[in-house]
Amino acid sequence: MDLSLVLIGLGIVTIVVVVAISLAGALKRRRPERPDGDVDVDPVGEPPTFRVVALGLEGSGKTVLLASQFHVLKEPTADSGFFLDGDLRQDQELFGHFGDTHAPWPAGSQLGDIREFMFDCKAHDSAGTVRTVFRISYLDYAGDLLEPGVKHDGKIEAKVKQAHALLVIIDGRRVLQLLAGDREGDRYFDVRLQPLLLLAGRASCPIQLIVTKWDLLRRPGESSGGDESRLHEVMACLEPKLKIEHLVRGSHAQKARLIPVSAVGQDFVTVLDDGSVVKRPGGRLAPVNAQVPLCAVLPDAIKQAEQSLADQPNVRQEVLDEVRRTRPGGASAIVGSVLDSPAGTLLKRTLSGFVGEAVVRLIVETLVPKKPAEEPPPPGSAAVDADVGLRAAVIDDMKHIVLLLEARLPSSKLRKRW
Repeated sequence: MDLSLVLIGLGIVTIVVVVAISLAGALKRRRPERPDGDVDVDPVGEPPTFRVVALGLEGSGKTVLLASQFHVLKEPTADSGFFLDGDLRQDQELFGHFGDTHAPWPAGSQLGDIREFMFDCKAHDSAGTVRTVFRISYLDYAGDLLEPGVKHDGKIEAKVKQAHALLVIIDGRRVLQLLAGDREGDRYFDVRLQPLLLLAGRASCPIQLIVTKWDLLRRPGESSGGDESRLHEVMACLEPKLKIEHLVRGSHAQKARLIPVSAVGQDFVTVLDDGSVVKRPGGRLAPVNAQVPLCAVLPDAIKQAEQSLADQPNVRQEVLDEVRRTRPGGASAIVGSVLDSPAGTLLKRTLSGFVGEAVVRLIVETLVPKKPAEEPPPPGSAAVDADVGLRAAVIDDMKHIVLLLEARLPSSKLRKRW
């Protein structure tokens, strides 16, 4: 009897161990890690993850901007067929009462806090099925970590170095003070913002300078038609303070913009005498340009990689030759085969150091012919091929949104090349 109990116990332990190993393997396959522990590129069939880092001082509006971005992009629009989706806890924490004028603002980052928000970018395929084409990791740092004299453990620098896009959040209220000649505005830019700018200057990815609270910067009674002249004025005021030319040209980034954003619009808030911003009872939520920073991430990263390849045409040609030689059928199979080839290894060695392997995969996807393969795709690859096509369509939609902003606001382009 005792022996039977022992054997039963051993059997249960064995089952538990096998299940645990299987789960660990599944998780590892789902989100593989690089040697430094940071998730970069997923295997064929798993959506790639792109990393966005938002840097801004306390009160600059980082968290409200994030909530606004999700609010605008949470469902398809007439201009785009993609949308963002998060998990329930995250949605409730950030966005549950964003548009409710009787509810408080979303909770900002706590002192010393680093928060990561994950979003699935989704679109409908030709059959009407919703598919996740890529993921966005959005890192939000508490503003106190970036104040002068504050010591930290170096994680911020590491995350900025690994980012596919960097959002530098500038408080629009401080810009208004600077325009008015207020001493507090000078101190904000000359002292408090300097550590953040030095950190941003070390980035190798595309940079967006985002002026929040744009509704405060519009002149009384001014509509969106005056945004270009006002942005030009703001740019002239900020240039010597931010050393924008050095910030843009000092990095490898091929794209940089100054984007005016109002997370809520002109009729949603009231500014009190102490500078605090409160929701206006009965206010109407109407964000301005909130979706642009996230929409710029992938087009900018791809363009940065393409520009680097233009300087090394032999690498691009070797990859193109490999694409033409590889004919297993199906776009996803071609991409996987090319990445595993010597030409793919050369491409990764050329680009991965500053754009990441997820962008390298996108570059190969753009080189694969869009016409149907002559050979049938391998079994089970049709869904992955659909993701490749959807990803290209989503990137085109995102690029269109960014180009509309640049056409409407030429002063937003800090580097005059696409």
